[in-house]
Amino acid sequence: MTRINMFFPRLLERDGSSRPALGGVETYIMRLSNLAADMGHAPVLYQQANLDFTNTVGPLIVRGIAPADSSIAHLHRIACKEDTTENPVIVFCADNQSCPTHSSRSVTIQHGIHWDLPLRLMNLGGLRRILWPIYRNYLHWVKRKTFERGRYRVCVDLNFINWYRTFNHGEMLERTHYIPNCCTVLEKEKVSTRLDRNPRTLRVLFARRFEEYRGTRIFTHAIERLLEGNPDIQIMVAGEGTDEPFIKERLTGKGQVTFTKVPQTKMASLLEDIDIAVVPSLGSEGTAFSLVEAMGAGCACIATNVGGMTNIVVDRHNGLIVWPTRDSLHDAMKELITDRDLRTRLSWSAWETARHSLSEKNWRNAWTEVINAVISN
Repeated sequence: MTRINMFFPRLLERDGSSRPALGGVETYIMRLSNLAADMGHAPVLYQQANLDFTNTVGPLIVRGIAPADSSIAHLHRIACKEDTTENPVIVFCADNQSCPTHSSRSVTIQHGIHWDLPLRLMNLGGLRRILWPIYRNYLHWVKRKTFERGRYRVCVDLNFINWYRTFNHGEMLERTHYIPNCCTVLEKEKVSTRLDRNPRTLRVLFARRFEEYRGTRIFTHAIERLLEGNPDIQIMVAGEGTDEPFIKERLTGKGQVTFTKVPQTKMASLLEDIDIAVVPSLGSEGTAFSLVEAMGAGCACIATNVGGMTNIVVDRHNGLIVWPTRDSLHDAMKELITDRDLRTRLSWSAWETARHSLSEKNWRNAWTEVINAVISN
C-alpha cells in the first residue's frame, strides 16, 4: 500500500464540514481518490482551513491545515512532517495549485487553458491590463513552470498539450498523459426509449456554474429569443453562482423555464430525460464534465468552440460546435428543436463516443497505468 498525498486549496468547507464544494476539480478528486483506494492505496488530501481538522469523504482522508490562506508549499511541508511512510506519491490536483518538490513520485494535473477568456472577464487590474502583451508572456512562463513541477503530468485535453508543445518537446512530453474527463454511460435501452418517443415538449438543459464565463448571458439572451416562437420546449437551468441574479431577472416568470440545483451525484439521473444539452462556455474549459456527462446520456449536445470541448465533439457528427455568441447559440438550438432526424443522429453518435472513449472504465484504466508508473519509478 502506498500513501498518496494530494493537494488542493479547498475540497471541504474550511470548518471541516463534510459537504464537498461544487466543481469539476472537486469531482475529479473524488473519482481519483476512489480509484486509488480500489487499487489498495491510501489517499490523503491536504487543504486550507480555519482550524486544523481531519475528516473523511468516502475513502479519502482530508486534512485541513490552518491558516485559511496557507500556500500549497506550506501544506506540502506539513504533509512531509506528518507522513512517516516511505516515498509517498504526491499529486497536485491542479497545476496552478502546486509547488516545487524534489520527489520523483509527483504528478501534476492540468485541467485546461484558463487565460483564453475575453479580457473583460480576466480580472486584470490597472498595470496588468495596460501591459497585457508583456503580462501574457509572463503568464505563459508561469503556466509552463507550474505544469512542470510534477515529474509526471496528466492533461484532461489536447488543447493544452498542443499549446505546450510549441515550447517543449522530448522528455517533458514523454511523461505527459492525455486522459479526458469521463462519465457514466447510460444504458442503451434507456437512450433508445427516449429517442424513439415523439414528445410534445422538448427539454433543453443548461447545467453549469452560474458565471458569465460559463456562458450564462449568451445562453439567457438566446433563450429569450427562442421562447418567443417555440411554445413546445421546456428549459431547465441547473446550478448556482454569482450570475444567478442576472439569469433569474431575465427568465423568472417564464412558464417554460425551471430553475433547480442538482448535486453532482444526481446529474446522471437528471440527464436521462433531457433532449438537448447546451455547454456555452466563453473560455477556461477543458473536456467539460457537463458536456461529457450529457454525451454519455445520449443527449444532443451544443458546445462552443472553446478549449478541450473541440477534442471530443466533431461538428455535426456527435454534436454541434458553435461560436460563443448568442446568435450562434440560438440558431443551433433552433435547428435541433426543429430537425428531429439531426437531433436523433447526433444523440446516438454522442452516446457511442462516450461509450467507446469517455467511459469511467477507460478513465480508470488510464489512471491506473499512470499511478503504477509513478510508483515503480
